[in-house]
Amino acid sequence: MRVLLLVLVCLTSSNLLAAEADEAMSRDLYETGVRAYSEGRYQHALAAFAAAYDVAQVPGLLFNIGQCHRQLGNHEAAVEYYERYLKEEPDVPEIAALLAEERELLAKNPKPKPKPTTTTTTLAAPAPVAPAAPPAQPSLLEEPVFWGVAGGAALVVIGGVIAVVAISAQQPTAAEGSLGNFDLRSAQ
Repeated sequence: MRVLLLVLVCLTSSNLLAAEADEAMSRDLYETGVRAYSEGRYQHALAAFAAAYDVAQVPGLLFNIGQCHRQLGNHEAAVEYYERYLKEEPDVPEIAALLAEERELLAKNPKPKPKPTTTTTTLAAPAPVAPAAPPAQPSLLEEPVFWGVAGGAALVVIGGVIAVVAISAQQPTAAEGSLGNFDLRSAQ
């Protein structure tokens, strides 16, 4: 029975610790994004906010992602993220106004559609081109914050397991007929 209780406590505590670690990681990624955004590094901020949202789906991160897209000139993506934010938090008139502003920008400057060619000349097929490598995103494993959070979470889990084992260990019982440290039989 004690083993079952120990396993249950470990599983429960590991789920709680994982949730706490996710929250801490999301907060650290958010702070990294805020720092990058304030420094004008919008692509890096976008990656940090998106990673934070992947860890913890906080609606405010959708707005931050939209702001990064807006600063990068990706107005369609900005509109998409503002709309997603407003689905989660519908009573924010400032964001609704910002969304309307972005939609107006898109209406004034639509993406040019490719013009159809009217010539019937047959051209040789171009040689295949290797796709361009995606832009290098900083790896989460390269962030010192990640390792700090992961190490802290590991220490908490290990400490919890040690505490559960120590608590569940058999406690010595007092000798039969005694009251704690005073044995009435020897006092007579």
